[in-house]
Amino acid sequence: MNALLLTAILILLGNAELFRFIGGAAVLLCAAAVLVRALRRVDRNQLTLHPYDLAVMLAPPAIAAALAALAISLVVGHAPGSFAHTMGLVLFTIEFALLALGASDGADATPEAARA
Repeated sequence: MNALLLTAILILLGNAELFRFIGGAAVLLCAAAVLVRALRRVDRNQLTLHPYDLAVMLAPPAIAAALAALAISLVVGHAPGSFAHTMGLVLFTIEFALLALGASDGADATPEAARA
C-alpha cells in the first residue's frame, strides 16, 4: 500500500528529476532488502540449496528492479501525457509494488492465541 501511495505522490508532483531520485532510491532500497532476505535464506539452507533455487530466489526481483529502472527512464525521458510516459508510470507502479512485496518481512499478523 505504501508503494502505491509513494507512486501516486510522485505522479502528482510531476517533477521528473524528483521522480528519478525518489523512485530510484526506493527501488534500490527494496532490491537491497530482497537481496538480503535471499542471502539469509541461502545461509540457512547451504546443504540443501541448488543453483536452481538460487535462480528462483534472485531472478524475479532482479527482473522487477530492471523493469522499474526502465520505467523510470521512460517517465523521465518522455513528455508528460505521452504514451511512453504513461506506460512508464504504469510499469513503475507494478514493478515497485512487486519489489515492495518481496522486501516486506512477511510476518504472520495472526495473534498467538488465535493460532491454537
